[in-house]
Amino acid sequence: MAKFQRVLGLAVTLVATLAMSATTASANEAETANDRTVGASARGNEPSQRDYGVNVSVINTDGSTLNAVFVRHTHAGNRTNFGPRNLSPGESAGPFRVTTDDDGRHDYWFVSFFRDGDLYKTKDNFYCDLDEKDSGGTVTIGVSRNGVTVTPPVTSSCWVSVSQ
Repeated sequence: MAKFQRVLGLAVTLVATLAMSATTASANEAETANDRTVGASARGNEPSQRDYGVNVSVINTDGSTLNAVFVRHTHAGNRTNFGPRNLSPGESAGPFRVTTDDDGRHDYWFVSFFRDGDLYKTKDNFYCDLDEKDSGGTVTIGVSRNGVTVTPPVTSSCWVSVSQ
């Protein structure tokens, strides 16, 4: 009987270990997927010749920890999601890559996060356009309870308030 209990205990431990490994692998794959450029593949279309990539980093410019910081970039129906990530004051995350082009359509940005248990978010139609001159550079997104600033490497930066 003791031998059976020992074998049963080992089997339970093995199953639990395998389940934890699968969960960790799935979480790592999901995190890696969030860091990839979705770009035109989100619609199943091939990128056009005018498409170019831009790196994006997110920084907590607030004096408090921001939880579940989430960023979505949309251009011509193509979405790239990043996060959610918890960021301490001054901490940055990324970079992740977005795809855009010079087709005359806007680059829309949506940012949401929790601070002291309250949800903050930008409006859905906030845009800050990127240009081919920004290609290869890094866009910095500063996030705080006072607002969000999108700062491209070359083109003009944009600011938007956040609401609870």
